[in-house]
Amino acid sequence: MRGRLRFMCEDQCVWSSRLVLLAAVASSLGAVAGSLSGADQFAARAGVLALGALAVYVGMSRLTAARRVWWSLLTGTVVLALTFAVQDGWAPDGPGWQRLEPVDADPGTYVEAVVADERMTTLGVLVASVAFLLAVTGLPAGRRLRSAMLTSVAGSMLIVVAAVDIWLVAEGLAHGGSVAGAVGALMAGIWLPLSVALFAVVLAVAAAYRTAGPVVAVGGLLLAVSALGVVYLAVLSAPLPYGYERNLIFDAAVVRTRLGDLDPIAALTVAGCLAGAGGIVYGCLREVARRDLTATH
Repeated sequence: MRGRLRFMCEDQCVWSSRLVLLAAVASSLGAVAGSLSGADQFAARAGVLALGALAVYVGMSRLTAARRVWWSLLTGTVVLALTFAVQDGWAPDGPGWQRLEPVDADPGTYVEAVVADERMTTLGVLVASVAFLLAVTGLPAGRRLRSAMLTSVAGSMLIVVAAVDIWLVAEGLAHGGSVAGAVGALMAGIWLPLSVALFAVVLAVAAAYRTAGPVVAVGGLLLAVSALGVVYLAVLSAPLPYGYERNLIFDAAVVRTRLGDLDPIAALTVAGCLAGAGGIVYGCLREVARRDLTATH
């Protein structure tokens, strides 16, 4: 009789966790759609719901996850949820998208304004990445060198593409002058989100080395994409002169449609944040279940 009741309770917990995950996925899709269409307040509230559901999913694993892993995952998820909640109530005016016209202001002014607008998002991703790294390092090392190398290549490609595009924008800003000086001006504004992206790549590599399967590593790379989204938002806001063709590797400015303007970079930033956190949480807890780590470890 007791065995039957235990089986029924476990089955109910499985279905409950699946419903919570489904709610997190549905809310995440709503947040991405809101950011794509420019409904920032709706996107922020949907993001809070998604991360809140993800935190509940972590809470339901309290009796099975190792203490360090559990607290780290919960901390990272709650920090990101608070980041979205703060965004809902604090939305300073940004300088808007790139202006292809002569301006007297320093290009760094536009870049720094965008980074300041997204500072809460950037810091939230940084703190969450640190927490998630603690969770990953709390798992027994799997020593999967090949997976780590492949992940490092993928992460390096993300950073290299961003670096090349930064250089191409700097060439336009230089007006025939010093490109290195223009790069320095851009880097002075975007160093924080770029550093967060680099740290998220480190998280992804560590996850690929220690865990089975690509889920956690992909989650880390998606967090890097979220931080790089802020980099692109800032770099593309720098005013370029008339006649300069912006031939970037990744160029996703506002898309104008009959239904309204779409903002793919903002959507990519939100999607990377939510999907990255979801992948890391799900992958770590699946790793816990696979290795049967107990709360006493």
